[in-house]
Amino acid sequence: MAPDDDPRNPLGMTSRPSHAAIAATGTARVVIVDDHHAVRAGLRAVLQAEPGLDPVGVTGTAREALALVDDLRPDVVVLDYHLPDEHGLSLCLRLKGAEPAPAALIYSAFADEQLMPLAIIAGADAVMSKAADADALCDTVHTLAAGATRLPPISPAAMEMAAAQLETEDLPILGMLAHGTPPAEIAVTLQVAESWLTIRRWAMLERLRGMRRSSQIG
Repeated sequence: MAPDDDPRNPLGMTSRPSHAAIAATGTARVVIVDDHHAVRAGLRAVLQAEPGLDPVGVTGTAREALALVDDLRPDVVVLDYHLPDEHGLSLCLRLKGAEPAPAALIYSAFADEQLMPLAIIAGADAVMSKAADADALCDTVHTLAAGATRLPPISPAAMEMAAAQLETEDLPILGMLAHGTPPAEIAVTLQVAESWLTIRRWAMLERLRGMRRSSQIG
């Protein structure tokens, strides 16, 4: 493993600071997950040059990402959609089940409107195209570190296309997630266990990913 790809940071904190602590120190901790070395190196350089952002871990696989997040407790994770061992949306759903959960930015070359329903099902806090400039990326990471989200609105056409691929019992889940309802509240509303809701979200992701593959979008 090249030195700039070392996923471990022996000087890193072992617990995630609160938003108040971030405000006090002026620094938000970021983990980068992308399967391309050049992209990882570029993202790391951009974030290192930005005041208030500290890329504490870098990796190219979902397996290492889970270990990094557990070890380093970052505030924000920048996730590629395509990974060699697990897609970024599935990894995002796993990470959002952590306590405390980091903010998640899906950073994809295929950040189109059809990705948006999948992103909200996965619990992403933002979606960004890899074509975006460095200033936009840093601004989004700062926004997520401060506890806000930056998800563009989902078009009615994208919602209808997603809904057409899902089971009837999934439609209320999609609707509530699209309106920003927390999963715990959705579980209470539907009178189901949160574990059941997580399983349904996994199934929803797989169905919609199949739709994307068949349309050759990404």
